[in-house]
Amino acid sequence: MKTVILAEKPNQAKKYANALGTVKRGKGYFDIDSNIINWDVSIICGVGHLVELSSMDRYGEQYKKWNMNNLPFQPSNMLYDVSGKTRDQFVNAKKQLEEADLIIVATDPDREGENIAYSIFSMCSKIVRNTPKKRLWINSMVDKEVQRGFRNLKDSKETYNFYVEAQTRQISDYLVGMNFTQYFTLFAQSKGLSGIYSLGRVQTPCNSLIVQNDRDIKNFKEEIFYKLIGMATKYTNNDKVKFFSEKKYRTKDELASALYPFQLEAKIKTNILSVQKEIKTKKAPKLFNLGGIQSYSNKKWKYSLDKSLKIIQSLYQEGYLSYPRTDSDLITTNEGKKFYLHLV
Repeated sequence: MKTVILAEKPNQAKKYANALGTVKRGKGYFDIDSNIINWDVSIICGVGHLVELSSMDRYGEQYKKWNMNNLPFQPSNMLYDVSGKTRDQFVNAKKQLEEADLIIVATDPDREGENIAYSIFSMCSKIVRNTPKKRLWINSMVDKEVQRGFRNLKDSKETYNFYVEAQTRQISDYLVGMNFTQYFTLFAQSKGLSGIYSLGRVQTPCNSLIVQNDRDIKNFKEEIFYKLIGMATKYTNNDKVKFFSEKKYRTKDELASALYPFQLEAKIKTNILSVQKEIKTKKAPKLFNLGGIQSYSNKKWKYSLDKSLKIIQSLYQEGYLSYPRTDSDLITTNEGKKFYLHLV
């Protein structure tokens, strides 16, 4: 009896292998002698996406040349191809999967991880699609957490809808990009313009926001405003202290109107009779999610989003961070218990 574990990336596969037992390396896979998983165990991996949506010309000769008459492009069934750059790895993975009596999906614990796994399965034989499956769902690459995850596998049905969601997003991205890029390119060319005008579901709104922000910066006009300022002198060391009001006034008349009810039309001197002090507490900030740490890295070290993501991803793969590609700023109950034990 054979168990095949499908990881998403080579580093991830290596982490699993080292955490599970004694490792023997094969061509594109690891054989594991493990006391955590029964039966013979092999670990294979993708290199990200081994399978991708086919280009339009795979749907018929008429799509080899862009033509308005072919739009909108709405195929009843989507076609997929094995990526040319990773075909060898797909062949290795397919061979191992077709020999499996149990498949453990161990790609990243998110929608895209599910999509990568089931896209690979879809290009394999019916045997693979019908093979019983379990799901590893962990947020840390630390050995103990990996071992705990493999001892407490989920049924694959519990996370299958993540694949459905990711595939829907992937197809919508594809159809929006293919249809609108061709339409606007052909339309622009009919008006005498040249080049290709690429549009996308995410790309185009983001470009629009960048352009609008750039225009706002270029068209920005300075505005004069007024604020109230109070001056004080410390008796202890004669240091000057300034107090600023938060409210801004667009004109001096507006400022004067605000001061009139308090009879503060002119500068006055007054004494501070008492000062109250109180101790306030606030909760510690939550942990970083991906967007939060990217924003912090950009402000602190001027890192680009791409650079910070690469650093964060590498730290995750080395076991120093929990799974980074998430909006969550919380940790799991198991991780919380682990931190508590370290503290006490």
